[in-house]
Amino acid sequence: MNARLARRLALSALCAAMGCVLWLELATRGEDGAGLVPGPAELGHPVVAARSDPAFAPPPIAAFHDIEARPLFWASRRPIAGADGLAAAPSGLVLLGVVRDEEDAIALIRHGQPPKLERLKEGAALEGWTVSEVTLNGVLLVRGDARAELKPRPAPPAAGAARPPPSPIASQQSAPARR
Repeated sequence: MNARLARRLALSALCAAMGCVLWLELATRGEDGAGLVPGPAELGHPVVAARSDPAFAPPPIAAFHDIEARPLFWASRRPIAGADGLAAAPSGLVLLGVVRDEEDAIALIRHGQPPKLERLKEGAALEGWTVSEVTLNGVLLVRGDARAELKPRPAPPAAGAARPPPSPIASQQSAPARR
């Protein structure tokens, strides 16, 4: 019981000391907000000085598109493009299907962790890409000068589905020769 009481007294004394320090810090602040310990702004830290400068404004994110388009871990740092001038399809985006009626076409795209389903029309944006065109064969995505095409994945065969019959040519070649 003595050890328990000693521990409580020590913790109470520590809390009281921290409360006194906090009170001193808040009570000694001037009208300019400066306390006993100078902060980074009072010391002239360049990052804090730049943030507090009202004339400083960071450039828009769109200004960094060229940097974002170049793969970081490739020696050439050239945008990834296929033979047809299309960039590689964005990883994590899966085209599940396309729904089309007389007026609109809507792409069903799964993305993110945990996976989310998005219904996108032409002109909609997803993860920095803009849906340029929706066809029954795929979706064309655009980000600045980069273009990528998402193709639907083939559906897996249903469980218990019958296999197509083998072609006659394949069965004749695999059959043993009769003598």
